[in-house]
Amino acid sequence: MCLATQDAGFSVPDDFLVTGFDNTTRSINFYPPITTVEFFKAHIMYNALCLLADIWNGTSKSTQIFSPTRYIYRESSGCTSLFPADPGKYVSSQIMAEVRQGSMLNWMMELDCFLLDCNSFTELADHLHTWLTEHNCGSLYLLMNTDIFMLENIDSLPDTAGSSDTHIYLFAPVHFREREIGYLILENCDYLTWHQFLFETLRTFGTAIEALYGKLILRKKTKQLSQLYIHDTLTGLYNRMAYEKLALPVFQQYISQLRPVGIMFIDADHLKYINDNFGHDMGNLSIKSIASVIHQQCPVNSVSMRYGGDEFVCVIPDYNQTRMQKLAQTITDMLAIQSSHRNVDFPIEASIGFVVAEDPLLSLNDYINLADEKMYTAKKGRGAARK
Repeated sequence: MCLATQDAGFSVPDDFLVTGFDNTTRSINFYPPITTVEFFKAHIMYNALCLLADIWNGTSKSTQIFSPTRYIYRESSGCTSLFPADPGKYVSSQIMAEVRQGSMLNWMMELDCFLLDCNSFTELADHLHTWLTEHNCGSLYLLMNTDIFMLENIDSLPDTAGSSDTHIYLFAPVHFREREIGYLILENCDYLTWHQFLFETLRTFGTAIEALYGKLILRKKTKQLSQLYIHDTLTGLYNRMAYEKLALPVFQQYISQLRPVGIMFIDADHLKYINDNFGHDMGNLSIKSIASVIHQQCPVNSVSMRYGGDEFVCVIPDYNQTRMQKLAQTITDMLAIQSSHRNVDFPIEASIGFVVAEDPLLSLNDYINLADEKMYTAKKGRGAARK
């Protein structure tokens, strides 16, 4: 207002008296120095929190609370300042403030890059704590919503407790867009609040959490798509795509260590007869029943695949001839039990052939073919050869 008055050809305080309200640093260093009213923010904050507590507890009542003020008379209202400004001190403080501003902005940029490289919320909290410690903050605690925190499947927050003679905690809500994250608790963060960089720190931290959240969601979706890509939708077993991604690496690992690997080839019996006489739904039931038994009986470290329409291949680490023979018999017995429980008008059976891979000169495909030949021999012997 003083500048507008001067631009209009008038003078303060000769033509207009000007009074401000808040007693900022600039008011005393303005020309002319501004008469103002000083109030006490701590008093207002204290009473505001008391009111919030009353509302929370259901005990609030209509009341008026007046904050104490102090009049400060200066030249803009025609008075003489009791404590004139020190221009040199003001210029010095402004220069130092600009230096701190520049340093803090550089610090924020570095912090932003630093946090965006994190791969977990724990790492994010650790990094932020490290940076804040360098600026005289105490401990940091991050309280997060479970659904966000459990994205990385970790069970505990980092122990970032520090020692300090005073313990003043600042609780700051953290969120991005419409998603609430939780609360960030900072101990003794006077430096950030005094120089008004707390908001920038929280904004940087929130941006980093949003980026990490998106990264974790993308990682989970990619994993889900990858699992769908290698799984058979009908049986739940791995499909033919898993040959290169899972079966071959397992085979190569064990064969290179001269450890036995069992290769089992399983083929459903009577499938054409079932499809022709009872429909393809019953054919699918037969396939799913066989797959269920394979999944239940094969060890967890094996790779069981639906290799074709009614064919299954299992790559089973550390299984010798005896164990493979026992597994084949168990699968046959369990199929008989499944067949009786299904209460259908056809048997649910399968022919099984297996080999134990011990020669590193033969490939996995060679062993699958050998197991297939043994399976077909067994099928013909049982009178259930393919049609």
